[in-house]
Amino acid sequence: MTTETPFRPREKLIDHQKYFQSIHKHTYLKGPLDKVTSVAIPNFQ
Repeated sequence: MTTETPFRPREKLIDHQKYFQSIHKHTYLKGPLDKVTSVAIPNFQ
């Protein structure tokens, strides 16, 4: 982790951690290819 996190507001930091954790779990459970498609498909909508 970088040292930039302490400069973020606490609420934003918590949201960022939750977002990162959900992405990390999603990436861990699925394969790299599935991760790419799951990220790319919503962008087309």
